[in-house]
Amino acid sequence: MNIKDKIINRRIYDDQNLIIADTDNDSIEKTTTHGNEYKNATEDHTEPIYNQETYNSTDFSQIEKDIKSNETDESQKQLQSILRDKVKSEIHSITTFLFNKGKKISDKTILLIKSDQLEDLLLAHGDLCELIKPATPEAIKYLERCIGLKQYLFSPIPLVRNFIILALIAIASLLGSGLSPDVNAEILSKGILNNSGISLLKNLVFLCSGAGIGTVFFLLSKLTKEVKEATLSKSDTTYYWSMLIMGILSGLIMSEIIVINQESLSEDVEMNRLIFALLGGFSSEVVYSIMQTIMNKIRIALS
Repeated sequence: MNIKDKIINRRIYDDQNLIIADTDNDSIEKTTTHGNEYKNATEDHTEPIYNQETYNSTDFSQIEKDIKSNETDESQKQLQSILRDKVKSEIHSITTFLFNKGKKISDKTILLIKSDQLEDLLLAHGDLCELIKPATPEAIKYLERCIGLKQYLFSPIPLVRNFIILALIAIASLLGSGLSPDVNAEILSKGILNNSGISLLKNLVFLCSGAGIGTVFFLLSKLTKEVKEATLSKSDTTYYWSMLIMGILSGLIMSEIIVINQESLSEDVEMNRLIFALLGGFSSEVVYSIMQTIMNKIRIALS
């Protein structure tokens, strides 16, 4: 049913109510008048209720436009209210961060913050974002929520806490696999192709643990810096977990590709695959860049 039909039905309904009301008033007079007179009185109200010409002359399209316009205005006001609350919340977090850092806010920005107009709040938000660079409002809100949670053993920030636990697991794995008699410099020097069975598995666990230690060492140092500068956000979680896997793979690649003859070195210098696994895990981005450069040169040579 469209708007036009709704208005017509409403008017018909109102007219019928008026007829019922008039009929009730005439029924009171029934006690003092003759039955035939009452019948004639009630028949007077059987006039046509609905005049098609009157309703056809009504501009229903304009009424429909007015209703839609009112609905649009209400939705826009609701969106502005939601946006205003979000901006105010971020401004509060940013100002708290600036106060803790001891940074000064200009008088112009303070006046804009006190305003309740959305335009002024957006201008104040922009000025505050310039003051907190390289930090971002998203990172500040994320760290604020994490710190507000209950205290944990290592850190209230989930990503930092998980990587600390992973570092402890990698160290325990390295020590546990290193205690095996199948893991030594002589067997490690054979590589993957010259080893097999449980001995190969133990040596791979040993190398991957070393690569994991190097990777976690690098990522924890980077996480500490980002937390201090308030540049860590929830969206960075995927990046750090990907870097962990890349670091382990990088350490394993370097430990197998790079081979140094121990006889050519001094007796005081010992180079084995564990060192390259640690370095590869720590410098996974460098290993990726080197491999990417090699592939680009091969592509250019083949093209």
